[in-house]
Amino acid sequence: MPHNLAEVQDLDYWLRYISSVHPRDIELGLDRIRLVANNLGIEKLAPQVVVVAGTNGKGSCVISMEEILLAADYKTASYTSPHIHRYAERIKLNGSEVNAETLCAAFEKVELCREGVS
Repeated sequence: MPHNLAEVQDLDYWLRYISSVHPRDIELGLDRIRLVANNLGIEKLAPQVVVVAGTNGKGSCVISMEEILLAADYKTASYTSPHIHRYAERIKLNGSEVNAETLCAAFEKVELCREGVS
């Protein structure tokens, strides 16, 4: 957990910290996510969720779908991985990249609610 205000506001610090508290590459199942979501007060997903899976073209598919939905006046949120230039480009709200300050605030909130869960 960050020890001072400068660390709390530093996205690079958070990304290093998150990697250090979750050393395994993949941990299957949703039990960890469910526990932290409950601690955060998240009771259910958004009413309409689209998951894009497969080998190739996921990023292009997500961007195209996002543009179509925005043109139809839907609100959107998207997460894609990996990033090309900077971590924050992975996460968009209504077609706009989330800024580092918003990500740091979200990471801090999750950290306070995860209760040691990796």
